[in-house]
Amino acid sequence: EPQINNPGWLKALEDYKRGLAFNPPGALNNGSGDVRPLYAGGKVAMNIDWADSGVMAATEGSIKGSVRTAVLPGSTEIWNAKTKSWDKFDAPVASPFLEFGGWQLAVPGDSKNAEAAWSFVAEVTSPELSAVEVVTPNTGVNPYRLSHYTNTKDWSSIFTPEEAASYLGAQKASLDSPNVALDLRLPGFFSYSDVLETELSKALAGQVEPQVALDNIAAEWNKLTDGFGRDKQLAAYRAAMGLPPLN
Repeated sequence: EPQINNPGWLKALEDYKRGLAFNPPGALNNGSGDVRPLYAGGKVAMNIDWADSGVMAATEGSIKGSVRTAVLPGSTEIWNAKTKSWDKFDAPVASPFLEFGGWQLAVPGDSKNAEAAWSFVAEVTSPELSAVEVVTPNTGVNPYRLSHYTNTKDWSSIFTPEEAASYLGAQKASLDSPNVALDLRLPGFFSYSDVLETELSKALAGQVEPQVALDNIAAEWNKLTDGFGRDKQLAAYRAAMGLPPLN
């Protein structure tokens, strides 16, 4: 059963909605392409986006030297779906969101130039070339090799030492976190996410109450799961989470 309409998700959506008061006008219609120039240009104090924002702000913006990066905010209270109660912690517990899954390069099995294609893949992902890609704005490439985090001198072309430490530290902490949240990895992912985005947009725009939006999502997700086959979806979900199959 979907957990999207439990008290934890409700609190998250309510907090998200309250945060709109601190956004510039028209923020609900902004995508990454709209948000990044606002941050890089010093029009907003912070944004939530991929790491591209930091590189763009340090190279194309007006806040060079003042760019900082942080792990997504955590909470000292987390809803426990098993006990149906709030667990309390002395310090905020973060759950970084590893969205999208990253870029992928592949060579078709029937390629007539497979050797050349793999040579290209090896070249563009090499330590030398990738070190240039991650510090170049608009490549869409964020740190992904261990060398990107250890060879800090590569970052001196765009960042101050403080900026580099903040940028790399926040990303590595996110990747290394034991509480990372991943995209929903199920057949029909976009059908589920379309419902989610539609209902959340209604709630954020004030068209429906947050709980109503989440209840609608849960109901529609149940319909989708029944349509795809509940047993098949459960098996796919457990496999994606590294859990053993149910017998």
